[in-house]
Amino acid sequence: MLPIFKVLFLWIIGVLLIPLNPFNRIETSFVFGFFTLLFLGVSLLKDSRYKQISNLLLAFIVVAAVQFLTIVSKNSSANILAENTEVSLVVKVKERYKQTYYQNKYIVEVESSIGDSVTSIYRDYILVQKRDSLADRFLPGDRFISPVFVRPFLSPKHKALFDSKKYWNLKGIVATLWLQNNKVDYLESSSNWYYSICKLQIKWIELINKQNISEETKQILAALLLGDKRGVSKDISNQFMSLGLVHTLALSGLHISLIYGVCAFLLALLLKYRPRLQSIILVVIIIAYAILTGLSPSVMRASLMFLLYAFTLMINRRTTAFNIVFLSALILLIYKSNLIYDVGFQLSYMAVIGIVYFYNKFKIYLEKRSIIVKFIFGLALVSISAQLSTGLLSIYYFHSFPLSFLWANIIILPLITLLLYQGLLYLVVLILGVNFNLFDLIIDQSIVFLLTILGYLERNSFAPIQIYLSKTYLILFYGLLLLLCIIFVEKQFNFLKVLYVYILILVFYLMLNEGSSKKELFVNASTHGYIVSIVANNEQVLISNKYDAASYLLGSYSLSNGVRCIDSLNIKSVYRNEFCNLSQGIVQLFDEQFILVSDEKLNVDTHEFVDLLLMQKYRTDVSSLNQVFAPKVVLLDAAISNRNRLKLKKQWQDLNVELIDLKTHAYVKSY
Repeated sequence: MLPIFKVLFLWIIGVLLIPLNPFNRIETSFVFGFFTLLFLGVSLLKDSRYKQISNLLLAFIVVAAVQFLTIVSKNSSANILAENTEVSLVVKVKERYKQTYYQNKYIVEVESSIGDSVTSIYRDYILVQKRDSLADRFLPGDRFISPVFVRPFLSPKHKALFDSKKYWNLKGIVATLWLQNNKVDYLESSSNWYYSICKLQIKWIELINKQNISEETKQILAALLLGDKRGVSKDISNQFMSLGLVHTLALSGLHISLIYGVCAFLLALLLKYRPRLQSIILVVIIIAYAILTGLSPSVMRASLMFLLYAFTLMINRRTTAFNIVFLSALILLIYKSNLIYDVGFQLSYMAVIGIVYFYNKFKIYLEKRSIIVKFIFGLALVSISAQLSTGLLSIYYFHSFPLSFLWANIIILPLITLLLYQGLLYLVVLILGVNFNLFDLIIDQSIVFLLTILGYLERNSFAPIQIYLSKTYLILFYGLLLLLCIIFVEKQFNFLKVLYVYILILVFYLMLNEGSSKKELFVNASTHGYIVSIVANNEQVLISNKYDAASYLLGSYSLSNGVRCIDSLNIKSVYRNEFCNLSQGIVQLFDEQFILVSDEKLNVDTHEFVDLLLMQKYRTDVSSLNQVFAPKVVLLDAAISNRNRLKLKKQWQDLNVELIDLKTHAYVKSY
């Protein structure tokens, strides 16, 4: 096993154990010092019997070092802002995160809060700015004082829904700050070199946007050349995603490798007998390109790998590709430990590991082929290698697998390669200020051609398979993949018995967790709409007023329960099947009745007793509702204002009726 991999493996374990560390800074330093002294003592014993103990102590030292460095890197005196309060803050913008039609979002560092006294904070938050024609967008490095409202991340309403609180906390983001009335008093901006590069990147994006080219061309050039995918339309993103081509649009190792490969080839021709000078120039080119693209995380990951490789050539010290990959990952995790939770970090490194391993194992079958066959099958092999290592991880995070990834990559990758070189030349021309209409026309037509091919592939390809994969299954299936590689790729057939036992355990586990058919009611709502899901016999009936929000409101609920939707209805529909009956706005499901009321007039002379009542609007006749329907449970729609919500809660509680607020909780009941 590679020594760097051992250290990386132990470092990752240390990072994963950070949330479980019960010790403070002093206690952790004591533990670290204790294991270090013990290791030194054992190392002095010149006896091979103590070698295993020495290795075990070294493992403890690495894990303890991670814990110690993490605690030291955190500002122990830092404070967290009180939630749901308005406060004046000194803020530094770190990154422009997202732009929507109504809002601009930034990742910022709060330096201090200003009240009766100045309190140091130094923690990261998301800043939300309402889009206003009079309000300027902030730039990285901008510092200002402004009143903000501190809003916490909400816990998920259901385990199937996206946990934004956990997601952002793992990234070190504490809460959301809402800028109040765009009142900003600017301070001196940070002169940090990183922010200067980010501003230069924004300047070049704005330069592209000023050109006489189509919106689609501007979006793709900004993403492909400068790593800014914020402006890419949803339609274009979905096209790339459905074909398994999203990695070609996001600036990543693919693009760095294309730049590195061409430059290395040209330098080999020009400086044939100067290998050290070639390496130095390659290092400069990689650094320059990383700076050009704004030092985005994906580019930094890829650039670091290629820089390490170029450095080994420069010092004439050969090493394996795996050593370079593992060393770059270790350096990044030492720099920022919570990168291990970043989806992009996981996918990019798994893809590189897959390509390095599988491509090197099977490329020998291409050696005696023609150049065209080598090119086509080489692209196919790279694509398959990346999918073998990242496919399970992609399914786990995105719940889908693109069936058309193979031929889509073979066709689109060469076009993306040509477009990247063409786009870089176009950007240089723009920066030099010598652009002509002909250049605009050429780049525009190139992207029109790319999108035409992309549209044709999408129309004539299989739709992605929707799959749900739990964390347990993810680990089990990766274990199976590892065993298959050891036995059939590495030809270690003595592990066949282990494989048989593993498959038996896996099948047994799958049978235990298959479970019986569920009968369940799931109700969720947001300010945009509500959804009612009725599940039985592995089938699902949906009732909603806005199906555009269904994926957001349901999350992975349907996939995780293994059900398929057989009908989508409106509350006013007339419908009947073996487990659900909908008529006159009343839903009969299993042995209960459900009704939704809005602002329609109530007939107090009738009585229609229900088990569940969903209030979509605020009403003043709560006592009449209770008299007519006598509900066991009342659900409040998320669209009701906070003020009216409090009134309704008080009135229903006075009537001793159980109440669920759909703004903070989803209603789930199994039968």
